[in-house]
Amino acid sequence: KHTRRWCTVLSNSSLQNSSEADRYACSPLPAYLEGSGCVVKEEENSQRPLQDVCFHLLKLYSDRHYDLNQLLEPRSITADPLDYRLSWHLWEVLRALNYTHLSEQCEGVLQTSYAGQLESEGLWEWAIFVLLHIDNSSMREKAVRELLTRHCQLLETPESWAKETFLTQKLCVPAEWINEAKAVRAHMESDKHLEALYLFKAGHWNRCHKFIIKHLASGECFRLGPVSPGITPNSSNPRTP
Repeated sequence: KHTRRWCTVLSNSSLQNSSEADRYACSPLPAYLEGSGCVVKEEENSQRPLQDVCFHLLKLYSDRHYDLNQLLEPRSITADPLDYRLSWHLWEVLRALNYTHLSEQCEGVLQTSYAGQLESEGLWEWAIFVLLHIDNSSMREKAVRELLTRHCQLLETPESWAKETFLTQKLCVPAEWINEAKAVRAHMESDKHLEALYLFKAGHWNRCHKFIIKHLASGECFRLGPVSPGITPNSSNPRTP
């Protein structure tokens, strides 16, 4: 009923921004509060009254420059103020329709909050999907690399292989980023051989070379055992029979 009334009100441009519209029908509460008997008191100077997302969409329809920060507020959709699932997906739909006037701060909150939700549920590969929507390239790369560093494991399993395949083939995440994250993991676990391997796979050949010379080469020489019978201690030439 509220929605039909507001459709009528908003169709009349003379009422879109007037106090008369507010007197015609009260703004609808979010669906999770409808019928609950809850009365939400709004302060006179409040910039963000609690209203249903459908109402905000109607306002956006009548005014293309309507505040998107209010529209995408989680509390207009769900009782959980930290649940950004629908807010993020709705923002992507609106952005595809060329509604791009969301503040940079609010967009950043949307991206990182929803990515954090997915990561906390063990869906870190989908969190990367969300972070790849960050417009700023340097911030996008930094966020994705940090998440890879937290979750890429050295032990290869069918599950880890499937996730890495998804990242590289579906999301086009560079394999070098994954290998660099594994090199960091190997360093944290003091596995020098794997650290060298993944530095090489990540394309850090100079770092890999220096690392091998410093940490591995000397040890490998000692593991070779006694000098070969064909080489004298004082000469690099083979001994003639």
